[in-house]
Amino acid sequence: MRQNFQQLGRSHAMGHRAMVCTSHPLATAAAHRAFLRGGNAMDAALTAVIVQGVVEPAMTGLGGDCFCLIGDGDGQVTAFNGSGATAKRAQLADLQGRAITMTDAAAITVPGAVDAWAQLHRAHGSLPWAELFTDAIAYARDGFAVHERVAQDWATAQPALSASPSAAPVYLDIDGQAPGPGTTWRLPALAKTLECLAQEGPRAFYHGELAQAMVAHCQALGGVHSPKDFAAHQGIWVSPLSTPYGDHQIYGCPPNGQGLVALLAFAILAAARAQGLETSGDPFDPDRVEWQLRALCAGYEVRDRFIADPRLSEGLAEACLAPDHIAVLVREIAEQKAARTRLYAAAYSPPHRDTVYVAARDASGLSVSLINSLFNAFGSTHVAGDTGILLHSRGLSFTPQPGHPNAYGPEKRPMHTIIPALALKHGQVDRVFGVMGGHYQPQGQVHIFTAMQDCGLSPQAAQDLPRWFANPAGFVEVEERVPDDLINELIKRVGDVRPAAAPLGGSQVIQVQGPLMLGATDPRKDGLALGV
Repeated sequence: MRQNFQQLGRSHAMGHRAMVCTSHPLATAAAHRAFLRGGNAMDAALTAVIVQGVVEPAMTGLGGDCFCLIGDGDGQVTAFNGSGATAKRAQLADLQGRAITMTDAAAITVPGAVDAWAQLHRAHGSLPWAELFTDAIAYARDGFAVHERVAQDWATAQPALSASPSAAPVYLDIDGQAPGPGTTWRLPALAKTLECLAQEGPRAFYHGELAQAMVAHCQALGGVHSPKDFAAHQGIWVSPLSTPYGDHQIYGCPPNGQGLVALLAFAILAAARAQGLETSGDPFDPDRVEWQLRALCAGYEVRDRFIADPRLSEGLAEACLAPDHIAVLVREIAEQKAARTRLYAAAYSPPHRDTVYVAARDASGLSVSLINSLFNAFGSTHVAGDTGILLHSRGLSFTPQPGHPNAYGPEKRPMHTIIPALALKHGQVDRVFGVMGGHYQPQGQVHIFTAMQDCGLSPQAAQDLPRWFANPAGFVEVEERVPDDLINELIKRVGDVRPAAAPLGGSQVIQVQGPLMLGATDPRKDGLALGV
């Protein structure tokens, strides 16, 4: 690893005691302070994500969902599914044959993040629960500076916020405008709710006045939510999925998340390399890029047909990752490449890019890969009463197709796009990594990890690369810096290639090198990596 300081780019953060990477400097700084107070990687990650719910309000918050992978010093990996379900009274017939929209009551499943934070803290945290909220409360009460990428995302969401009677007074100024970079913004109602949670614990979110305010808001929208739906919510500890890639074992969360999409792609690419079908170490090699795009499409097709509530996805991952099935997919992709067939296009693929991802690790080997999301920018754009809680829109991921395992229905968790990742080498956590950006996340994980593994790039260089994306709508998106000769070749091979309307995703990576931890964060965000 050697940085050319005559080239534009970030240096790695380095640390021997701890490392944290987030998409926002204030969140990273708060996590760093948690380390300095004696907290561990879980304390740091939770502190960071709670702050991000204040300072990156378009991306995450109390009213969202959360998934997490945890690796310990012995190389054991556990996973937590912190997604919420629909109401007990929810019925597909309620939709009258139409797809769910972002602002529908049906888009609001029970938020799972707060319960997830509490269970993760009980299992692995060391600081008192209330200390996790100190920085977030201060920023919400006293104000925070709106950073540049945050301001851009906020401005993009301005029309949706303007149309929301509950969100506009909270997230737009008196002239109806989103705050620009450097603006000081305060969220006093959210500060009071955070103080309540810090003092009373997570029960306050799912019972009593906060839950009543959320239920009342959903019911006012025509929803069938009840206090019992909130009181009954509980996230679940689950067994992680994994697949080998080179000398690493890549870990992801099982369905209802789309982690299987990334793992399928890794398994396909590993098999293709083993057969000598793709062996390039050039990140811009057209053959390499086409293999990645088609491998991801194979994963998206599985996702769109089968991934749903965990109870309806049993056995899916084992069948999909079986060597015989991977061999079939490799043969099919080789045939598709030869015939230059167009890429898979999903029948239903609601767009979204709004998520935060946190990577943290400490000297004990505790590694935390955590992702939290509102789904769309500012979620459903509904703020519940005077709580400051912005409710997410995760139910938008349900398919409108009757009989589909991911169809809307009672007490169901929808298919989820947010996916953390870990990689182990020789039985020990070697990389803590993840990518934000909705459907792009599996593509981003493959793009970054294979750039490190196959092309020899450092974590920061891998994140600095320009990106491409096999959009499930059936075309390839490319960022501005993708070379013209690669674009022209992709047009010949897969047909429809379009400029990306916005930067593709955002990411964080921690790489372990003996006692040293390297932290790297995506230049597409305002992020920061800090070591101790």
